[in-house]
Amino acid sequence: MVALGDLPGGEFSSAAVGVTADGAIVTGGSTSFLSPTLAEAFLWSQPTNLVGLGVIPGHPNPATVPSRISADGTVVVGWAQTLNGREAFRWSQSDGLVAMGDLPGGMFDSYATGVSADGSVIVGVALNPGVTAFRWTASTGMIDLGNPPGGYLSEAFAITPDGRTVVGNAGVDGSFVPMIWDEAHGMRNLIEVFVELGLGPSIAGWDLEEARAVSADGLTVVGYGFNPAGEREGWIADLRPASVVEVPTASTAALSILASLIVGAALLTMRLR
Repeated sequence: MVALGDLPGGEFSSAAVGVTADGAIVTGGSTSFLSPTLAEAFLWSQPTNLVGLGVIPGHPNPATVPSRISADGTVVVGWAQTLNGREAFRWSQSDGLVAMGDLPGGMFDSYATGVSADGSVIVGVALNPGVTAFRWTASTGMIDLGNPPGGYLSEAFAITPDGRTVVGNAGVDGSFVPMIWDEAHGMRNLIEVFVELGLGPSIAGWDLEEARAVSADGLTVVGYGFNPAGEREGWIADLRPASVVEVPTASTAALSILASLIVGAALLTMRLR
């Protein structure tokens, strides 16, 4: 184990929150001269140790609080204290530190929670005016992912490496439910997906609350909820539909031909002997 230290300035305080796929680069937050009481985002690697990513000027108590780093280490996302208030940010090697804005409507508030493997897709939460999951790309900007049918809020917590599938939670009928989003289906209540896949008996009596992470292929989701005993418990779900394997059957004619071939082979063997 290696202690990462902290950035110069402020009281000694640092925390690591993300690491690249190869384990070579770490991101986290540390008090610093630029943010003596909250945090400045940093990158750590063995050649350079801690390097601060800066803050967005203007706020009397500026901060950049990271949440994730892309698998290739090129992009860090999180939230910053700006003149607008809490605002999602992205940092990249090419663009530096950039405030991401907010969805239109309501009070200003946004934060980024996930990033694709190459940093090209970012997800998070913003107000529109209600709490709403968003997905960002350079070509589309911040896009409202909406709510599942009957829903009134949504939050994105994780994204697949290819940026195609997002999971989180949503508010439906006064309760929190896990949600999943992809371009083909839009946002769906994951409980309804489970039922469609025949998993209704497995979740009977459960109060499922959130989906927190998703596998690289988008087919395994994990989260937490309350089990039938009312206890908080984690869960894992396989979203692959149950498949029926057809076992071919031989016809009477085919069996007769096979039997003739076997008998013929046996007779030939006897003659050769």
